Amino acid sequence: MVEYVEYKQEDVYEDVKKIVPEDFISTSIFERINNNTTPLAFDMERDKLPYLVVRPGSTKEVSGLMKYANSKRIPVFPRQQPCRSFEVLV
Repeated sequence: MVEYVEYKQEDVYEDVKKIVPEDFISTSIFERINNNTTPLAFDMERDKLPYLVVRPGSTKEVSGLMKYANSKRIPVFPRQQPCRSFEVLV
């Protein structure tokens, strides 16, 4: 099993905002529950939710996010939305 390092949500947010404009990053509990990877999100513990929901606007931003997450060993869960937007759960 892979072990992940714990990071403070605020630190990850500050790093990600250097890659993607702040308007496209959400720390909202609603967004984090709504975009969770489990169908029973209401049953999730708050600390098990994604740190952020990010909506990159270009391949450069996606690449930057993936490089950052890989360097920090932060799991990323890409999600395609019906309205053709692309989200990354960090």
